[in-house]
Amino acid sequence: MGADLMELQTGTYCNATEKDEIDREIQRIYDAAFRAMKTGIKLSARHGLNYKNVIPVLFARCLEEVHIGRSIFSRAVDVGLPQAVDEMLEAFVLTGWSEGSAALKGISWFENWLWQFQQSMPVLLPQRN
Repeated sequence: MGADLMELQTGTYCNATEKDEIDREIQRIYDAAFRAMKTGIKLSARHGLNYKNVIPVLFARCLEEVHIGRSIFSRAVDVGLPQAVDEMLEAFVLTGWSEGSAALKGISWFENWLWQFQQSMPVLLPQRN
């Protein structure tokens, strides 16, 4: 095929409501992640991921990207963007992701962008302590 990146569509997992259905879908994610790792294909996960359901997905260690932007911005409406980002980072730390991982680098990039944005628009967003 020649593909170097595969995207896991996690919507079915995220929409599952019954425990056995959730377990079956997370196992499918782990199986796909294992196959991708064996073949050297980079892997991303997206669709419906939020603060609660992302944690089991993060245990699929070979993920290159985790698309969680909508979840962060939705949470930011209630708590502000800096806290929303920090709370998502906690999920990554909880599941053992290292600072050198690609996904955390993406969040670090986002935090840097957020800091620069706050400097230009300090009235709109609460400042990080």
